[in-house]
Amino acid sequence: MCRVLSDIMEDVDGGGSDESVPIMNVNAKYLKKVMDYCDKHVATAAAAVTDGDDQKAVEELKKWEKKYISVSTNDLFCIIMAANYLNIKGLVDLATQQIANLIKGKRTEEIREFFGIQNDFTPEEEAEYREKYEWAFE
Repeated sequence: MCRVLSDIMEDVDGGGSDESVPIMNVNAKYLKKVMDYCDKHVATAAAAVTDGDDQKAVEELKKWEKKYISVSTNDLFCIIMAANYLNIKGLVDLATQQIANLIKGKRTEEIREFFGIQNDFTPEEEAEYREKYEWAFE
């Protein structure tokens, strides 16, 4: 279980209550996505122990993760926000790697468009940075 949820549940009557637990900053759709990720990882770990075939379990998990993380850019950012808030490092890593894959090989202008960043450099400043950090613009 993620640390944030564990702490919240402990705060609510020592963890033994059936009371609903508010989770701020994460809507139901993305909480479900995060729970799907966590459930799959728990099930995969259990299957690896039961079957004794760690390699097969890892390969199947990688296939599942590839399909799981193939979502719209907006959903991807929302998953990152939810996973970060809930402190689920593996999911943050998976989702941010997907973002990196999506922008890999893109030109500066394409990356700005992807992230919705407005170019606020003057032509002179941009020329200076392109010269100074030539390697970054290759």
